[in-house]
Amino acid sequence: SDGLKMAKQLDKKGTRTLGVLTKLDIMDKGTDAKKVLLNQEIPLKLGYIAVKNRSKQDLIDKISMEEMQRREKNYYILSIIFISLSHFNSCRKSSS
Repeated sequence: SDGLKMAKQLDKKGTRTLGVLTKLDIMDKGTDAKKVLLNQEIPLKLGYIAVKNRSKQDLIDKISMEEMQRREKNYYILSIIFISLSHFNSCRKSSS
């Protein structure tokens, strides 16, 4: 990605860069972020984190941050990708 290319210019060893993956909930079928999340594709010392942002419709519907956090947690708990990465997924381990 352009972001990682820019980060590489400023952090050549990847020791200060944290990768953030967004929009995993709308990835094309057959796209797999597992290798990236396991830090196997483009290794970064701090690794990667996945986030599910609010959609335009969520903003229109004025969905609260608390509700969005609940939805994000449920998405990752139920997602096949993240079930297989559950030992890396702090969402599954947190209590709410």
